[in-house]
Amino acid sequence: MKKLPNFITGSLKIFLILSIIGLLFKSIFAIWAFLSHHLNWEGHILKFYDGVNFTKIFQADAAAFSVILLFALLLNFLKINLFLAALKILKNLDFKKPFEQNLQPIFRRIYIVALLIGIFSIILQVYIEVSVSNNLLLSNQMGESSYLWFAAIVYIATLVYKNGFLLQSENDLTI
Repeated sequence: MKKLPNFITGSLKIFLILSIIGLLFKSIFAIWAFLSHHLNWEGHILKFYDGVNFTKIFQADAAAFSVILLFALLLNFLKINLFLAALKILKNLDFKKPFEQNLQPIFRRIYIVALLIGIFSIILQVYIEVSVSNNLLLSNQMGESSYLWFAAIVYIATLVYKNGFLLQSENDLTI
């Protein structure tokens, strides 16, 4: 029975590390697209980022292009922060005493970062709809407001975790 939690946490750690690496590459490509368009690197312009042709957007409105890519970078870095916090939880999780005081700030950080991702995604979606209305596919790809639901679920789990810690502390005192 001990091997199953170890297998699951190991698999989750691998998944989170691969996700972080993917987000780092995605951030590098966003920076490359931003710099190659603004510095007009002939032959080195990254025309497509996330399957969207940003050259058309840059030619139509350079300011909108910059805002969209900067928000994409911000969202990538927030997601990296979220996955690093999840890795920290997996590293510090003890199945014999699962409710520990040191994990509560990490849970708090996760729901705050998830809330920020959701809010910034909605702001980005609205900005895209207002400024780049000719490319509706872009707003569906760049917006990730489902993180608001994730933040709410993690917030509720944090409250349950806090109560579990209090019950575990009382149980330890009575024994």
